[in-house]
Amino acid sequence: MIVRLKILLVDDRTLFREGLQGFLQANGIEVAGTARDGPEALEKVRLLGPDVVLMDVTGAGRDRLEAIRRIRAENPAVKIVVFADSDENLMAAVQSGACGYLLTSIEGGELLQKLLALERGEVPFSPGLTARVLEGIARQAAEKEEGIPAAEQERAAAAAESGRAGPAAGEGEAAPLTARQKEILDLVAKGLTYRDVGEALGIKERTVKYHIGKIMKLLRLKKREQVIAFAVQKGMNFK
Repeated sequence: MIVRLKILLVDDRTLFREGLQGFLQANGIEVAGTARDGPEALEKVRLLGPDVVLMDVTGAGRDRLEAIRRIRAENPAVKIVVFADSDENLMAAVQSGACGYLLTSIEGGELLQKLLALERGEVPFSPGLTARVLEGIARQAAEKEEGIPAAEQERAAAAAESGRAGPAAGEGEAAPLTARQKEILDLVAKGLTYRDVGEALGIKERTVKYHIGKIMKLLRLKKREQVIAFAVQKGMNFK
């Protein structure tokens, strides 16, 4: 197996970085250099001109994600493949412009196969990650259609999480609800958690909490438990 790619490794863990470098070199793959963080990675790409950047974004700060964006903007031909261990890290890398996604638990032999596939022009994915990436993109599209400003979403979600929203008077008074809010109440009445509701509707849990917060204000309810009781009591007959 011959992989003719010049690779830059990016990871802040010296032991992991040096171990991966040794493994790749032992298998005949050229490692142009290594970097510890985003700014150093950007500098090394400019200096060394690698074909591929292998970057660990596990628990990484914004500097590595910003580096992905900068590298893509300055050197579109450079392929950036990330190691990720969570959906959050995965989607952040997708949004930043990475072109390959591997689990941190990948075996050495599989990594070599993925690099060989990358050389052939294929997109390297660890098994199972393709569906998660597509699901994440679909959820983002659904949330974009909701048209919810990020700041407002955060405030209402926090209110729903704390169980404090809306004025004290007039608990449970009728108020017009949107179609989405009715969908959410319907699922809440059936006993689904906020996370389950989000999965059922293809939106994030935070977006569900945003709507619950708005519902609490509209119905003049003070606690999220009252929202659940209201939904069950009404049986969503007002839909």
